[in-house]
Amino acid sequence: MTLWKYWQILGVNNSAQKVFGEVTSFSLLLTTLHGFQSDGGDLDQSSFNVYIKVFTCLMHVVTAGVSDNAINTMKLHAIYLT
Repeated sequence: MTLWKYWQILGVNNSAQKVFGEVTSFSLLLTTLHGFQSDGGDLDQSSFNVYIKVFTCLMHVVTAGVSDNAINTMKLHAIYLT
């Protein structure tokens, strides 16, 4: 299943949002960002474009995961503050 499918599911299913928050899926964002950073070195344009597409998709997934869900919003803030 692609990340875009998760985004679609999270956007319409409150139960999926709850599960998303319970399994700390927000750490997926941090793990991916650390992966981008650890690749290091010079990036060519195609690699940069891939990173931007993945990051954009992750932002959509996280936004859908916290939309109208106060508990998930608090969990996301806690992760960003650590």
